[in-house]
Amino acid sequence: MCIQDTLRFLILVLCTCSLGMLGCPTPEPDDDDDTSAADDDDDDTADDDDTADDDDDDDDTTVPEDADGDGSPADEDCDDTDPDSYPGADEICDGVDNDCDEAVPEDEADGDGDGFMVCDGDCDDADGSLTPEDADGDGVSSCDGDCDDAEASVYPEAEELCDGLDNDCDGALGGDEIDDDADGVTECDGDCDEADPANFPGNAEDCDGQDNDCEGNLGGDE
Repeated sequence: MCIQDTLRFLILVLCTCSLGMLGCPTPEPDDDDDTSAADDDDDDTADDDDTADDDDDDDDTTVPEDADGDGSPADEDCDDTDPDSYPGADEICDGVDNDCDEAVPEDEADGDGDGFMVCDGDCDDADGSLTPEDADGDGVSSCDGDCDDAEASVYPEAEELCDGLDNDCDGALGGDEIDDDADGVTECDGDCDEADPANFPGNAEDCDGQDNDCEGNLGGDE
């Protein structure tokens, strides 16, 4: 075979191999020079201990979950939905275990169920009628001595009115608000004789020599 024939044969073989028509050996990929984004190790496996974004520098850090943003990790926070509750927090008057010591302070209980805790100013947590709220807007709460916090005219040192109420909260009605003769009319309502039930405003005059109707005079025939 001449040299020209030999060259033609070699060219034919190379072209055939490049087209895959012969079982020519092909080079294996270099496992020690990986460039895959998922594999930054020096081995020929995909990635033996990494996560998707791990560069295998063994310095992985995981940010602890803190749902309420109070700076305390969820696995240490006793209530990770409340930013006021975490280990070492100051207790506030909310009926919650803020400092995560598994106890609510005694002054944050509402023993009488009136809606107010001791830390709210409840002066007697065993008596639901006493609260720090000024319900009638008279400036005095029941805890401050208001004997009727549903009536704005009633509070300590208030002026006594002719209304049958203990306006000044001294435990008694005004002297002229008492119907001593039980005729249905008090002195402050115009009874001119609290010792005689026959005398009161609007009563009919009787021939008894008394001012029965409290008009300041006797009847014409008396």
